[in-house]
Amino acid sequence: MPVHTGIYRKTASFAAVFLVFGFFCGAACAKERAVPAAAAYQKANVILIILDALRPERLGCYTPSQDTSPHIDALAQRGVVFTNAFSQSHLTLPSVTSLFTSLYPFVHQTRHIFRDSVPEQAYTLAEVLRLQGYQTAWFGYLRDPHSGSAPGLLKGFEEGVEIRPERIFQWIEQNGEKPFFIAVHSYATHEKDFIGNQFENKIFARIPKSFLQKVEDARVNGWQGFQSDLRNKREGLYDFLGKDWIEQNWDLLMEPYSAERYKELMYRAPQSQQKLYMLEAVTGGLEKAFASYGEEATQGFLGFLDSALFDFDQNYMAGLHALLEKKGLDQNTVIVITADHGNEFFEHGRLGHLGPLFDESIHIPLIFHLPGHQESVVINDLAQSIDIFPTLLDLLGVPIPSQVQGISLAGVMADSPGANRHDYVYGQSVGGLLYIRSRQWKLILPGESLCYGTDTGAQLFDLTRDPQEKINLIAKKTRVAAKLRKKLRDRFGLCNDKKLFARPGN
Repeated sequence: MPVHTGIYRKTASFAAVFLVFGFFCGAACAKERAVPAAAAYQKANVILIILDALRPERLGCYTPSQDTSPHIDALAQRGVVFTNAFSQSHLTLPSVTSLFTSLYPFVHQTRHIFRDSVPEQAYTLAEVLRLQGYQTAWFGYLRDPHSGSAPGLLKGFEEGVEIRPERIFQWIEQNGEKPFFIAVHSYATHEKDFIGNQFENKIFARIPKSFLQKVEDARVNGWQGFQSDLRNKREGLYDFLGKDWIEQNWDLLMEPYSAERYKELMYRAPQSQQKLYMLEAVTGGLEKAFASYGEEATQGFLGFLDSALFDFDQNYMAGLHALLEKKGLDQNTVIVITADHGNEFFEHGRLGHLGPLFDESIHIPLIFHLPGHQESVVINDLAQSIDIFPTLLDLLGVPIPSQVQGISLAGVMADSPGANRHDYVYGQSVGGLLYIRSRQWKLILPGESLCYGTDTGAQLFDLTRDPQEKINLIAKKTRVAAKLRKKLRDRFGLCNDKKLFARPGN
C-alpha cells in the first residue's frame, strides 16, 4: 500500500474549523469506514465528468424514452447507476468544492465567487492521487470564477486546459502510458451556455420554428438592453468591465445583435466579469421571456437542453470511448459521470438554480463505469457528491484522508454486509439555507431557524406523498421537523459557532 503520511496534515486554522464542527476522525470515523477498501482497481486511470446543472432524467440510462445520451448509456450498462444521489449545494463553486474535497459547504465555506477560496489545508482528490503518482489534468473554462479561476479549487491538477474534445483526446494520447486522473467540467448542459444555441442534430430539429423565433427575439431584446446600459452607464461600468476593453470594443458592442458578434465579443473578453455581464445580458432576457411562455417554454427549454446533451455525447463521449478502446485503456479506466447540481424547470416558478434547495436543484446523476463489469447495477440508496472522493480512493486501494466527510459507496456497490449507507444527506445554499433529507422526509431551513428553534422560513416535505415538494408540513408535523432539526444540529455541531448563524434581529 502506498505511503500516505502527508495526507493527514493539519494547521491550527483549519483544525479550529474542524473542531467546531466535530469532524476530526476518531472512533466515529473508524465506524463509518467499517468496509475495507475494495482495491479492485489499483492504479486504474480515473476520468471524472461533471456535466453542469444536469438532472438525471435527461439521460437515457435514467429515463429509457430519452434518446439524448447513447454513449453515456452504454457506459452505464457496464457500471453502477445511483438513482438517489444529491449534491451539497445548488451552485457550482460550493458544489464542486464539496465534490473535490469531500467536505460539506458549512465546513469548507467556499460559497461566493470573487470572494471565497478553498482552504489551503483541505486536500483535494487531485492532490491525493498526485501523491500516489497519478498524472492529473483538469479540462474546463479557465476564466470561470465558479471553477477554473476559483482560488484553490484546482489544487493538485498539474495542468488546467481550456475544454475542447480534441484537447482531452490529445492529452490522453500523450499521457496514457502512466496512471492518470482527469476531470472534465462541461457547461454544455447549463442554460447560460445552451439557451438559444443552434445545434445540428435530430433533437434540435424537433423544436418548433415558432419557438426558435421567440428565443431569437428575446436574445435581441437582451442585447439591446445591454447596449442601453453601456450608453447610459458607460463610466459607471468602467470599473467592472474595464475602461480599455469598453473603448477598444465600442464599435462592435454597438452593432446589432448576432450570434457571431456575440461569440466574437465573448472571445475577446479577457476577464470573467466581462463574460458574465454579457452572458447575463443575453440569457437573462431569455429567462425572463421563458417565464411568460408557459408550458411551451418548458418544452422548448428542454429541447435546447436535450440537443446540447446529445451534442456533448456525440462530440465528447463517442470519441473518448473510441480512444480508450483503441489504446487498450478501456479495461483499466474508471469513469464517473455526475453533475455539480441540478436545475429548476419552472416546477416552483423559476428557471435555473438560484432558488431554495428543492430536489430539482440538488438531485444529480451519479454513474460509476467500472472496467470489466458486464452488467448494469441500479442502486436506490441515498448518495452524495462528497461520496465520490472516498469511493474512488476505496476502489483504487488508496488510503482515505481523515478530513473526508463522505462515505465510500464501494460496499453498497458490492452489496456487502455491513456496508456504509446514508440514512440522511445534507447540504447548504449560497445564501445559508440548510437541508437534511431522508428517503421520506426533507427539511429546508435557514441557519438561524436551526439554531434558535424558530420555524421562520422552514419547509418540511413528505417526499413519499409529495415528491414535487408543494405541500409544506412544517406546522403540522412538528415532531418530525424537531427530529430532523436536532439530527442536523447534533450531527454537525453547527450551532456551536455563534458567528456562523446570527440570531434573528441581530
